[in-house]
Amino acid sequence: MMRQFWRTLSFRLAISYAALLSLSMLLLSAVYYWVAISRPLDQIRDEVNAEYGTLSQTYITHGGKALVAALEKRIRIAGPRRAFHAYISPEGDLISGNLPSWPSQPISGWFSIEADVYTEGDEQDFSALSRAGVLPDGARLIVGRDAEDVEDLDETLVTLLPWVLGLTLAFGLSGGLFMSRTIGRRLRSISTTARQVMAGDLGGRVAIAGKGDDFDRLANTLNLMLARNQQLFESVRRVSDDVAHELRTPLARLKVKLETLDKNSGDDPALRSSIAGALDEASRLESIFNALLRIARIEGRRHDDNFCNVDLSIIGVDACELYAPAAEAKGVALRLDMEPDVTARADPDLLFQVISNLLDNALKHTPAGGVIELRIENRTDAAAIVVSDSGCGLRPGENERLAERFFRGEDAQALPGEGLGLSLVAAIVAHHHGTLDFQDNAPGLRVELTIPHGHPTV
Repeated sequence: MMRQFWRTLSFRLAISYAALLSLSMLLLSAVYYWVAISRPLDQIRDEVNAEYGTLSQTYITHGGKALVAALEKRIRIAGPRRAFHAYISPEGDLISGNLPSWPSQPISGWFSIEADVYTEGDEQDFSALSRAGVLPDGARLIVGRDAEDVEDLDETLVTLLPWVLGLTLAFGLSGGLFMSRTIGRRLRSISTTARQVMAGDLGGRVAIAGKGDDFDRLANTLNLMLARNQQLFESVRRVSDDVAHELRTPLARLKVKLETLDKNSGDDPALRSSIAGALDEASRLESIFNALLRIARIEGRRHDDNFCNVDLSIIGVDACELYAPAAEAKGVALRLDMEPDVTARADPDLLFQVISNLLDNALKHTPAGGVIELRIENRTDAAAIVVSDSGCGLRPGENERLAERFFRGEDAQALPGEGLGLSLVAAIVAHHHGTLDFQDNAPGLRVELTIPHGHPTV
């Protein structure tokens, strides 16, 4: 489920937006730290280093008294940052200094000393960023400058940064989810319309929000394309229907004339045979036209539907009873395997047509001694109908073309039929929003279709 969620564009957009916003905040914090904290601290260290070098050189050149004088003068010079120091004798006594305390042992590197000053009952906070060293006679010298403001800012940033990043991530995720949800809703509208059209409803159109944005322009373009496709399809359908209707009338007249001619043909066997052959061909053409018109009506949603809750066991029994004599005459075993209470919301006449076509197709392709099995079972959210046989089966690549009109496999060329039975099955299954799958039964063919349990009336 999580993997499926991650694959959605909306979720990835939300994560990407939140990550980008958090990264931007982190970069801004880093720049602010460098400008407001790191650089000022470096400037203080440079100043203290220079002062320590000068003071230690004063001690080496002129001695301790000169160092004390220089330290006292340094305190009196006004500057942006208060000066602090401690000059400690080798015995540990303070010779000169304004630090309230200091480390008892020499420390290498940089360290801070709290140097708060109390004046007239008020407290001024100072923090001396200091460095220390040992003079040639063993005395210790600590030199520092006030860095209270910078260190407070550093502490505040370190404390608040996790919260800031957390809130940024939360707000980024919220904003990203809001935007991606909006985009996802528009994309789902397009996807729903596409599936609606794929299911046969050529009148489906993408909803336009009326905002004039990119999605509205895309939806308008898609709607124009769908309208054009519908016009072309309707034009082709009308031509096909008109051709079929126009040919049915002269074909019916031709059959009547042939039947009349057959009655008046006398005893000429050659003539009667020719007339019988012509009648068979006319009947075959009539069945092709009827099948094509039926498929066109179903695919064009012009069939008078009679959807209701159908007990598939009743239809399965009726279909097997219809084909049992033909199967027995051919020497083929016809088996029926049903689970109890298998129901679906469907058109019972169309469903009977589906099972009959599948059984008829299996019977044509199964030789004597073979087996045909009809199985009806319940699935999680659909009823399944499975027809399997032990006939000639499929050649590689044929299973993808079985539902094409007039397609007949290499091994079925000599068998009777027009190649429209499975096309009609595919049209009916699509009309019920079901699935159809052709598989190799090794040997033979296995046809599996599903019809949703609760498909609404179309």
